[in-house]
Order: sequence, then structure tokens, then C-alpha cells
Amino acid sequence: PIQKITETKIESIEDGISDLIKLISSQDSYRISIEKRNSDISSQELISKIANKVKNKVSLEFPDKIILIEILGNKTGIAIVKKTDILSVEKTKRSMSE
Repeated sequence: PIQKITETKIESIEDGISDLIKLISSQDSYRISIEKRNSDISSQELISKIANKVKNKVSLEFPDKIILIEILGNKTGIAIVKKTDILSVEKTKRSMSE
């Protein structure tokens, strides 16, 4: 699920995240997940800039919300989702074979 599409520039992605941060309540923990294709933008720099904007607790294992950034060339999709909102093809295959 993508909630916003922007240019693949760190400043544009930061602005897009700023619009969506309100979807994370003050009690929610979060994780930043970045998927990149055809881009040499620095994941570490992007994570640093976004983490500075979000004051919540980080949880890499069991986050309440995931800041999902999908970079595809010169376009970037951004979403703030719960773990259950993300389709796992492996889990779906397993449940169908049972």
C-alpha cells in the first residue's frame, strides 16, 4: 500500500514523510523499511533524516507502525502501515498449503 508518491530526492521524501507522520500516535513504536531499485540514494542518510523527524521509540522486531519507502528509479512511494497491512507471499503460500 502506497499513500504518497514523490520524487526520489532526500528532501522530497522527507517532505512526504512529514505529511504522513500524523498517522503514528505518540505511543506507537516504529521501524523504517526501505526497498530500492535503480537508485543510488543513500539508505543510511535517508534513515537518519527521517529518524530525526520521528520522536517515537524504534522497534526493529515488533514495531506498531512501519514507515515504508519504496524507491523505483526517479519515483518513490511512501506509506505508514501496520505490519498486518503488508502482504507476505510466503505466509500466504504456507497457509494455502495447509
